[in-house]
Amino acid sequence: MKKQIIAGPPMPSIPVLGTTWYRRGFSYWVRRAGVSLFAVAWFALFVFFITEFLDGFTSEMGARGRAITLTLAGCAIAWSFFTAIRAQIRQKRARESGRTLALGDANKPEKGARALGFGSGTAAYGGSPIAAGLLMLGALFAIGWFGVLMVATFRRHLGPEEIAAVKAVAEWKKRHPEAS
Repeated sequence: MKKQIIAGPPMPSIPVLGTTWYRRGFSYWVRRAGVSLFAVAWFALFVFFITEFLDGFTSEMGARGRAITLTLAGCAIAWSFFTAIRAQIRQKRARESGRTLALGDANKPEKGARALGFGSGTAAYGGSPIAAGLLMLGALFAIGWFGVLMVATFRRHLGPEEIAAVKAVAEWKKRHPEAS
């Protein structure tokens, strides 16, 4: 009787990690550390630019105006952290229930949005305080999303692709106990 040879579990290649996620050897941890350092560097750079922008924006204000502006900036950052975490929780629940969130074309900027961004950036550069304030709020809102992204790199799995791959291998091993 011939022994049946069973192929190994499915090994999808995950963006950034490749197939290193399976063995979790040295190259896996080097890639994970690289992703984390990249996220921390982007977050730090973004916070530096926002800090400098706020300092320049509030330098001519009195104490009350500065306090109000910095309070609003803090609220915008806190709100952005909250919405980013809420979005991640919603995605996790959707994955666990087997649903996929319909993002569709929502991630693709429309021509009007690009034109609005270009126009408001040009207006802010030209000295419009309203356009500068709107751009500052947008940048403050982005800090929360960058912060959540940075924190997410320190989780057990780097992203939903790695979670799905690990689950697929565990499922395969359950169906093929003789291969273990």
